[in-house]
Amino acid sequence: KDEDSWVRRAAVAALGKLGAADVKAVLPLLEGALKNENSWVRRAAVAALRQLGAADVKAVLPFLEAALKDKDSWVRRDAVETLSN
Repeated sequence: KDEDSWVRRAAVAALGKLGAADVKAVLPLLEGALKNENSWVRRAAVAALRQLGAADVKAVLPFLEAALKDKDSWVRRDAVETLSN
């Protein structure tokens, strides 16, 4: 919830790296990041979901599907790319 979007983006990226141990605990935080006003933060959330998907595909799938409806085309593209891999 930091005012600086770069700090929020870095925090979200860290969740992707650390969250594999407890995916379900991290998902609510990433859900919030997917709703952030900054598209870079939302893109970082999609990247984190990509990392977590290796640990629990079924858990992250609804969040990636939601990202397909994002207003930013880059967020949508990242979600498509993640789902296609």
